[in-house]
This record gives sequence, C-alpha cells and structure tokens, in this order.
Amino acid sequence: EEVARYDKYWLDVAEKTSNDFLKKHIIYINKGKIKKPTGGKFKPAKVSAAVDLNTGNIYIGYNGSNPKIFNPSRTEIVHELQQRIEYTKNLAANTIDNEYASRMSFQMWSVDNCAEIYAVNNLLKDGGDINNIFINTKYSIEKQIDTYLKTALPCKNCQITFEGCFFAKK
Repeated sequence: EEVARYDKYWLDVAEKTSNDFLKKHIIYINKGKIKKPTGGKFKPAKVSAAVDLNTGNIYIGYNGSNPKIFNPSRTEIVHELQQRIEYTKNLAANTIDNEYASRMSFQMWSVDNCAEIYAVNNLLKDGGDINNIFINTKYSIEKQIDTYLKTALPCKNCQITFEGCFFAKK
C-alpha cells in the first residue's frame, strides 16, 4: 500500500509538471516562436510531453510523420520504439473488424504520426526506460477553442504502442 501511494504521488507530480510545461510551451508555439525553415509559424495540432519517471526530465514531441512537412521533434526512431510501432502496425493489419487495416493502423493516420511517438523517441535517445514513462498530450491549435490546451487521450495506436506506460488523465 505504501508503494502504491508513493507511485501515485510521483504520477501526480509528473502530470502537474508536464501540464505546466505543456501549457507554457504551447503558448510559446502559438506566439510564433518556432519557425519553419520557410519562415512561417510552426503550428502542430498536438504536442506531447514524455516524462522520464527516473529523472524527471521532460521531452517534447509534435504530431506529423510526413517528411515533407516540418516537425522539429522528428528524428530517426530508436530500435526499441520501432519494434513497438511494427507490433502495432501488424496487429492493426490483422484485426478483422479494423476499418484502417489496409493502412496498418487503427486510425486514419499512420502509427508513427502521433506526437507521443516523437516525445518518447527523444526520451529513449537520451537513455530513458520505456517501462517508466509518463505521457501527456495536449491539443495546441489556439483557434480550436473547445479543445485548446485540453488533454488529448491516447489514440488506439498509442494505447497499443505504449502499453505499460502511464498517461495523463486531465
């Protein structure tokens, strides 16, 4: 029981810290502080923070896997995460009632399109442990007032890819 209370405490700390971090970062983005190579403002739909529960370090990721579209968080996927992505793709392709099976995804977008992928990838590149990660994702488009700065629950792809990881609740 003591361990469970301890774990809950640190998950609450990770959620609060990542909420504060994401809010500041998303406001920064919407002020046009991150520029595309072409000079325009970078405006991702979602921003994820992956918290290394061993160190407290926070890593950022933005949605978007298309190499033709600017995403400053996108780098080569580490082997451990690529294996999880491939598992999700194969499961999606072989799930009979999955309408996106031909895309090897459970969503209309690719498995590696999510902001969570790039946040966790950046954490893993820095030596983090995939079994001790807290993931928090927020909607980041200022004009979408109903969802702006609200928690984006993990899609089905991310639920499978990051099974065993902790996710934000609010």
